[in-house]
Amino acid sequence: MAPVVRRFVANVFFAVSLLARRSEARQALRWWRGRAPDYPLRARIPWVVYPALDALERRDLAGAKVFEYGSGGSTLYWVRRGAAQIVSVEHDPAWYDRFHLQTRQWEAIDLRLVRPEQESAENDDDAGDPLAYRSAEPSYRGLRFRRYARTIDEYPDASFDVVMIDGRARPSCIMHAAPKVARGGLLIIDNADRDYYFARTAPFLSGFLSHRFEGPGPVNAMRWATVILTNDGSGV
Repeated sequence: MAPVVRRFVANVFFAVSLLARRSEARQALRWWRGRAPDYPLRARIPWVVYPALDALERRDLAGAKVFEYGSGGSTLYWVRRGAAQIVSVEHDPAWYDRFHLQTRQWEAIDLRLVRPEQESAENDDDAGDPLAYRSAEPSYRGLRFRRYARTIDEYPDASFDVVMIDGRARPSCIMHAAPKVARGGLLIIDNADRDYYFARTAPFLSGFLSHRFEGPGPVNAMRWATVILTNDGSGV
């Protein structure tokens, strides 16, 4: 079976699985329309599960200060929602060059390229250890994301209304980002079904109230989880 045909069949089966679940049936058409790889960019939405996106839509983001690890559709979303400042950290030079051309028209966007540091891969630490500054992706073996995760340390505590973590070395980013969320602000962590993100970061998230959203999202023919945390328990 050709790859294109195989992917189409997989998409059909996933759409049918959504229709079969009463709680997710209403998401089936939405997912089908958003299954193209470039959909988050075209639609200017973050690549999170749809229930989490719906929660964000209920939030007033006009004038918000945003920091994000990982640039793309989410960056354009903050602009569309009226954010006053978006600091977006990107590790991939090729994507940075391409995305910078698309976003340089917006003064609110401060797009940063922060490459990982090369280190010996002989004693790679656990990617779940926030002090390791590692990505679990095998292609990044021997690289550390210290400067990347620490970029947010340029700013005082409680500087940002929204911090989104959807890039590399996420446990390390959680450690550095949590103190930077303003009172009543949001800390968003995508792919939250990966338990190692939270295995050693719970102490940094004390005082936050966690809201877990599960279901389909753009592009992927799968269900996953996005967590939105508030730093004072007010909810979203």
